[in-house]
This record gives sequence, C-alpha cells and structure tokens, in this order.
Amino acid sequence: MPLADRYHEIMAFRREGLRKYRANESSTLGGPPARVFFPLIARAGIAERSRRVGPFMVLDRPPLWRFVDRIAQRAESSINVLEFGPGNGDLYRHLRERYGTRVGGYFGVERDPNVEGGYQRIDTPRQVGVPIDVAIASEVIEHMSADTFETLLGELTTVLDRSGTLLLSTPNPTSPGGIARDFTHVQNYPWYDLYAILRLHFENVDITRTHYAWSASRVAFLLPRRLICPAIELDWCDGLVAVATRPIAAAR
Repeated sequence: MPLADRYHEIMAFRREGLRKYRANESSTLGGPPARVFFPLIARAGIAERSRRVGPFMVLDRPPLWRFVDRIAQRAESSINVLEFGPGNGDLYRHLRERYGTRVGGYFGVERDPNVEGGYQRIDTPRQVGVPIDVAIASEVIEHMSADTFETLLGELTTVLDRSGTLLLSTPNPTSPGGIARDFTHVQNYPWYDLYAILRLHFENVDITRTHYAWSASRVAFLLPRRLICPAIELDWCDGLVAVATRPIAAAR
C-alpha cells in the first residue's frame, strides 16, 4: 500500500515521535539526542579506510559503525548480518577482522554489479534462508523513494529475528547542505518522518542525531557550528542513526 494511503497512520506515529523526544512540532530544532563522533587514532590501520597523519593512522569509523560494534560486542552467540548496499565490503571486513566467528553469515543486497566484497550476495532479503540478527543500511535509504523504503522494511521483517535489530544511517536534511550534495539522493528523511516510517514495521524506534568530526576543520568549527546553526534555523548535526527493534510481521 502506498504511504500516501497511510497518511493518517504516518501522522499518528510522527506525533508519537515528537512526544517521545519532547518536540512541540516538526519545525522544532533538535529533538532526538545528539552525539559527536571522531575517527579513531592508531599506529596501524586498514589501508582503504585510513590516512596517515605524522606517525599515526586516522581510521575512518563512521557513526553507524559504532552502533554495529556495540551489538557485536554484546552478542552472546554468533550473529547473522544482512547489509543493504554493502559496496566493496568495508563494514564486512571490519566485523570479520574485529569479531571473527562471532559474526556468522554475512549477506549483502548490492545493486551495483561493478562492486563486490567477501559477503554472500543476494537479490532480496527473502533469499537469506536463516534468521537475521542484525540488518544494516548505511547511507542507503536516501537513494530510494519512501514507498520503496517502506516495501523493503516489509520484506526485511519477514527474515529478521524477533529479537533482531535494524541499524540505519542517513543524512540529516535539516542540517547545512543536507540532502542536496549528491544528485543520486532522491528522498530526504527528517528524523520525525524516519521515526514514523520505521514504526510501521517495528515496535520500538530510537533516533540519534550525529555529527562526524572526521577532519581538522570539522573539529575546529564544531563549536561555531553548534552556536550558529540554531540561529539560522538549521540543525548542527549532519546525520541520523536509527535503531529499530521488535520487528512486526504479518506472519511468523
């Protein structure tokens, strides 16, 4: 069913999200809690996701990866992972190298035929064949329409374990630059609409506003950004991370 035909249901979940984060209306700045993330500093790193600064390696660890790490660290047994848009498998390699056998099956829905990684490639979540414990969508949903996103959620909940978790990140369209920096972005998802769409398929949704200070200039201008953005009615956080649990499926 198109989301336009579920307008009143979407609006009800939007109001639920606004109440949850004590926002008076959708135009209210802020809302979900904000967190600043920094790259990791080490003396060695994975070449394709690191750069050398003097004697140190600056390791690229986007905010969503920290949420994935937290789940992997707490796992009591091997977990099966499904990633949408895994590309060349950076996150796959990270999890394999860091957690080894704690990560069981790793499946990837990747539409670009020109990239591949070590994960098991599938065309649709229904091809997995085993219950999925963690589903990941890193900077993916902004490349699809809201109706396509909602349909994907419906497919996902048929294979996601009842105790499973969906982790996704997307640009924050209410921040400077927002959605307009990539012509392949076709849909923006303000946090309250992201919350509402996820609530159609999950009983619990938590949103975090994130800002990734991955460069020296981003660190230097962090405080000015936090002071100036609210004055011009923009959010200083440039990303959103959603954690959705307790999936709802028509048949289990």
